[in-house]
Amino acid sequence: MRAPPYAFLSLPNLLTYTSVAAGLYALVAVGGPESRALAGLCIGVSAIADAFDGRFARLFPRDEEAQRFGGQIDSLADAIAFGVTPPICLYRLAPPPEGAPQWLWMLGALFYTLAAVTRLAYFNLSLDDEEGKTGFVGVPTTFLGLLWTLLLLVPPGPWLALICLVLGGAAMVAPFKIGRPGFAARLGMFLAAVGACVAHALALRR
Repeated sequence: MRAPPYAFLSLPNLLTYTSVAAGLYALVAVGGPESRALAGLCIGVSAIADAFDGRFARLFPRDEEAQRFGGQIDSLADAIAFGVTPPICLYRLAPPPEGAPQWLWMLGALFYTLAAVTRLAYFNLSLDDEEGKTGFVGVPTTFLGLLWTLLLLVPPGPWLALICLVLGGAAMVAPFKIGRPGFAARLGMFLAAVGACVAHALALRR
């Protein structure tokens, strides 16, 4: 008999839950242009946590079911941190100007979120495929999280935000293949994320 849900609330999933917490805090706390650094910091923390949650989980003994659970909850966490949090934060940071067609902006945000959850569900399907072990089809959501962290270092305009949402959504569901990054690429992305988070944290202290 399978263990009840509470049994999966375990230490190996700590970084995954950290990613969710950062995304949730951004949704609650970001309220206007002055909170741009907070949004960037929260999304950056989610990206860093997601980059290491798998390695962190492997430090603990887990049975096959716990490993499968870890893969599923990771995608659910990414849906919140990188699929829902960015468009809502962008709407609060740079809302469409008065008189502008807000439905167009909302349509772009919806497209981005749908693309993110579609990308994550597709990734789950490919977990057991040889192709899924060697690379990705479409841009991973975590990479989009890193890009949002970097983009929020400068104030986003409403239409630039919309363009980035549409292009980001298209990139996640695009049919091109991306190989898994090597050590140098992973290190570069990690340093970029940490650097952006430090910059956002310093901006919050001003």
